[in-house]
Amino acid sequence: MNLLGRKLSNYEYFTSNAKKISNELFVDVSVNTPVITIVGRNELFVENYSSVMSIDKELVKILTKKGVLIIKGNKLDIAYIDSDEVSVKGDIHEIQYD
Repeated sequence: MNLLGRKLSNYEYFTSNAKKISNELFVDVSVNTPVITIVGRNELFVENYSSVMSIDKELVKILTKKGVLIIKGNKLDIAYIDSDEVSVKGDIHEIQYD
C-alpha cells in the first residue's frame, strides 16, 4: 500500500525499493566502506580494503576500515590483488569480522 491507500504494482514496489537500495549502496561505497562479494563457496572479493595481514592455506586475514575480515577454509590463496581489490580463492568455510 502507498500513502494514498492503493496497492502498489510489482513494478512500482520494485522501483521504489531499488531506488532506496541503490542510494544506500552509493553512500556506503563512496565512504570507502568495504564491499564483500562472495561467489559460491570458492571465491571472495573484497573492495576498499586496507591490507592483507596474513595468509596461509587455511586462514586469510584482511584489514578493512570496519575491522579485520577473517576467512577460514582449505587451499586458500590470493587469486588477484591490487590497490582497491583483493580476491581469495579456495574452499571457503567461514567468514567473520573481528
